[in-house]
Amino acid sequence: MNKYRYRFLADAMLGRTARWLRILGYDTIYTDKLTDDELISTCLSESRILLTSDEQLYYRATRSGVETILVRGRSEAEKIAWIAFNLGFKPQINPDLSLCPVCNSRVRKIDVDEARIRGVPKKVLEWNRDYWICHGCGKVYWIGSHYRRMKLFLEKVSSILEGLYSSSKQFSHNNMPSFSLSRSDHSPHSSQ
Repeated sequence: MNKYRYRFLADAMLGRTARWLRILGYDTIYTDKLTDDELISTCLSESRILLTSDEQLYYRATRSGVETILVRGRSEAEKIAWIAFNLGFKPQINPDLSLCPVCNSRVRKIDVDEARIRGVPKKVLEWNRDYWICHGCGKVYWIGSHYRRMKLFLEKVSSILEGLYSSSKQFSHNNMPSFSLSRSDHSPHSSQ
């Protein structure tokens, strides 16, 4: 499945979720400045999937023809797993495909000399050879200790996702708990 097919708009309650989806390589707009009507309009005009934890907005957007996921979960890992479950993708990090978690722009690989010019700390330059820079905001990224924490987070997401898939096999499509993708043609649980 081509992960670039999915483009999201996350509502004001899902800022951290938006950042994670960007890291995973998904074009995700996040703003806390749009009204519900503007969220719906933007999703329709830009062919984006609306991510919300607001049930009223979910129902309104769905009735308006917007593909919508009612995001479930208390922890960030549960939220990412729920989205991945509804769309059938495996959350994984590939720095060459990631988007900037800050501004949602593409990142590109740069060499050590450019990283040095961009102000990467000398100590980091001594042990790391892989760097990426954001086309939008200019932020430089590298694989450091935070990457290990990100991988642990994704292991937790994968574990939750396995549990969701396992529990979904116990139900037929008709008596399955309410999955929140408004149009089933993108759900791995579709009867089509």
